[in-house]
Amino acid sequence: MCFGLKRLAEALGISPEEQQTRSSQWLERVGLASRAHFSPWTLSYGQQRLLALATVLSLEPRILCVDDPCAGLDAANRALITSILEEEMHARGMAILWTAHELPFVNSPKQHLHLEAGRLEPGNFLSA
Repeated sequence: MCFGLKRLAEALGISPEEQQTRSSQWLERVGLASRAHFSPWTLSYGQQRLLALATVLSLEPRILCVDDPCAGLDAANRALITSILEEEMHARGMAILWTAHELPFVNSPKQHLHLEAGRLEPGNFLSA
């Protein structure tokens, strides 16, 4: 979990203590605190997706690009990922570029675009 933080700690000015705090907080938030010392390769597919998201969000990005982060996940994990991203978007003002075949959080974004038939359209499809 600390891999990304350790690799970027100096550039981001993140102390080892802060790295550990962020890692612990994010593992707790995605429900993986009990698996903190497991190899990612021993986690289920859904747990790996949650770990990947927690790892990236621990870096506190201002802009996040995710490619169908809920693909192949059960309803509980889809809901968890969607709620975490929505909370981060609102709490920190983080922009999210989300590619997906299904709409993640229909009423949340202030601005959104929709790609249909190869054309980028304003997101007025949400009002339907």
